[in-house]
Amino acid sequence: MGHLDGSVLQYSNHFWGDKHHGFQVLYENTKKGEESAQELSIFIKERLQLEDEYSKMLVKSMNKVSSFVSSGSALETVWVLTKGTLELLAEIHVMMVKNLQDLSREIVKYKDEVSKSRKEAKQQPTIEAVNLMQTTTTCLQKAKETYYARCNEYEKVRKEANANPKEIAKVCAQYRESMLTMNIDDILRKIVESKGTGTERPPPATFEECETMLAHEDLMIPLSGRHSPSQPSSSTSSAVIQNPAPPQVPTANDLLLLDHFELFSSNGSKSVAQNTEAQALSEKTPMQPSPTASHSSDSTAGTGLHKESASQQNQQQVGF
Repeated sequence: MGHLDGSVLQYSNHFWGDKHHGFQVLYENTKKGEESAQELSIFIKERLQLEDEYSKMLVKSMNKVSSFVSSGSALETVWVLTKGTLELLAEIHVMMVKNLQDLSREIVKYKDEVSKSRKEAKQQPTIEAVNLMQTTTTCLQKAKETYYARCNEYEKVRKEANANPKEIAKVCAQYRESMLTMNIDDILRKIVESKGTGTERPPPATFEECETMLAHEDLMIPLSGRHSPSQPSSSTSSAVIQNPAPPQVPTANDLLLLDHFELFSSNGSKSVAQNTEAQALSEKTPMQPSPTASHSSDSTAGTGLHKESASQQNQQQVGF
């Protein structure tokens, strides 16, 4: 049998391949290495005990043979030869016990090293790497299965599409015809018919407070225009001013339709026209002063002179 090179038996050269099976083999070997070392250590210890007992029995037999030789037996020559053989066997077994003890210590040392290396392999980075690799392998397998399933579905759909080209062409023609015959008026009419809620309009609502307020404002506008200072009073003017017609009160319907603004503007324009006409008539008619008016003017002039003299006296006193 030829000599094997040590480099050929390196683990790094023999545990490669697809799907990282080599790593799993090495991991299982490392995991079971501690158990194998424990089993071998137990076997060596049991063998050591047997060899020790056997060597003790040989020593005991050798002592008996020595007693036979010293007693002057007729088989003295045979006992001398037996004694030499037993001494040689005892020496051999003693050496064997010693070798087994050394081997047992080496096995225990190897077991400790395996346990230590296994603990180091169980550290967090290694565990994370192993878990990541296992997860990646599982995801890859699932993705592969999903890919094959989608491919089968695609082939099935493609075969179905190729099997019914006439039906597809028929559906396309129907869709094209529907698009060409589509009318917006028909669509709106269908919406009105399906979603409509009725055609009768409700009666206009009546707002009592709002109508009363607007009527009051429309009545106050002509009165304020008639009593303005620019117009002459009825006692001093000979012209007769006719009262304007009462304004038209707007209804709620007018309010809703914004007609009350037009009504207000028309009433305002009428009152302004009436005021202008009354002023023109008063200017054309000559006004005669009344005694009451002249007396009031004289008293007013006298009062003005009295006030002027009083103010001059005050100025002179201040000057002194």
